[in-house]
Amino acid sequence: MKKKQVSYAIIVSVVLSFVIAVFHTIHASELTPLAQIAEGMERQNVSIDKWTLHAKQNMSLTEKEFYQKVQRLKSEYRQYNWALAQEDQIVKAIGTYTDKKNHTSFKLQLVTTLKKHNPTSYLLYEQMSLETPISWNDTYEQFERQALGIFQEKVVIFTCLNGHLDDNMDIVLQKKQISY
Repeated sequence: MKKKQVSYAIIVSVVLSFVIAVFHTIHASELTPLAQIAEGMERQNVSIDKWTLHAKQNMSLTEKEFYQKVQRLKSEYRQYNWALAQEDQIVKAIGTYTDKKNHTSFKLQLVTTLKKHNPTSYLLYEQMSLETPISWNDTYEQFERQALGIFQEKVVIFTCLNGHLDDNMDIVLQKKQISY
């Protein structure tokens, strides 16, 4: 009788271990790249000082199309403070916005070269904070939604977290997430 109870106990513990492993794997796969990096840093007792999310879209704009796109961005994103800057053959329209409630800053940049042949242009979107968000997953998913609204298509998102370990060593971890 005791052998049967021991056998059942072993079988139950093996099954329970398997179920826990499966749930742990499912949980890990549900984490966004931002949450995965943050969780990894926190497991290693790294204090997170700053996090940034970036998205970029390449485009080909003439000078006229560039200024039309700038006007459209200014009207769509009125909460941003906009400035134009020109260096040599490069023009940038930079919009910045700070969400004081969430201690988060946002930046939209439209950049183009003023070449007559093969002008290169791109749109950059960035979100940055020195504060730890309530939910890393929610923050990343909100950024994905905003990026989709800005770019009108799914784009590659770059994730970067800066931190330190015992005030002695700076740590920077980055991850590139390809969205299809």
